[in-house]
Amino acid sequence: MPTRAGLVWTDGEGGVSFEAFDAAGQRIGLIGPFSGNGFPDLTVANTTGEDRFFGAVSPTGISRIRVFNSLGGVEIDHVQYGR
Repeated sequence: MPTRAGLVWTDGEGGVSFEAFDAAGQRIGLIGPFSGNGFPDLTVANTTGEDRFFGAVSPTGISRIRVFNSLGGVEIDHVQYGR
């Protein structure tokens, strides 16, 4: 399993959260929800001001990562993982 994993949030609405799970499927972290101060910026018109990297590191491995929001859809990019 990878020991590092991340992604870039590019567009969406509502409060944004990110969580990661270790090799055993146990949550190793949850951050958010974030909203306000221009994140998210409530537009999908090719803006980059709200793009944010979310990532996690676990020496025992990462089984999954998840980004979600409280309203509308989600757009992500630059999914990365490795050791």
